[in-house]
Amino acid sequence: MYVSLALFVVITSYIAVVIVRWALKRHKRHNLFKRYGIPGPKTSLATGNMNQLKSGPIPSHVITSWLKEYGDVFGYFLGDMPYLVVKDLEMIKQDFHVFSNRQDIFLDMKPFNKTVVHLKDKRWKEVRSFLSPTFSPGKLKLMTDIVNKKVDITLDIVEKHAQKNEMFDLYELVQGLTLDVIADCALAMKTHCQENPKDIFLIA
Repeated sequence: MYVSLALFVVITSYIAVVIVRWALKRHKRHNLFKRYGIPGPKTSLATGNMNQLKSGPIPSHVITSWLKEYGDVFGYFLGDMPYLVVKDLEMIKQDFHVFSNRQDIFLDMKPFNKTVVHLKDKRWKEVRSFLSPTFSPGKLKLMTDIVNKKVDITLDIVEKHAQKNEMFDLYELVQGLTLDVIADCALAMKTHCQENPKDIFLIA
């Protein structure tokens, strides 16, 4: 019995020490921005500011409210991961070259880790410089006629439904519009996803 009690005390003490060390480490981590004089919302020891971000309709609404409260530069935490929000355009232009990488994404495996959103540092800059001319104002202007024609189809479909005074799935229609534009502009393919919900490109 005494052995069992002693073992229980040892295990309980060990768990208590682990929890206290974790709490102190997390508290120190959450004071990162405070040490540098950067304002931000109060954090929860376990989740950081995750619950606050979930409290609004969408996280961006919460971040917008924080911008109004804390100014153009503030920090928040998701768990123990710090996030620095910067709205000051001059500061972004000045220091962007140091912080050009995106946050790590869970899907870190081939071939997904070779896409633009996963690339980092020099490789990302190389790919960006290669892709940027494709999306120049002049190139995008050439796509205007294509986009306008696809939107005209959308408006015709909406008008037909309005004349019949019938309900329809707007999400499905906009999804078809999006795919029609992508197929024509990016792949030079003629699709009919708006007129035909069973179009093979839409189903795929």
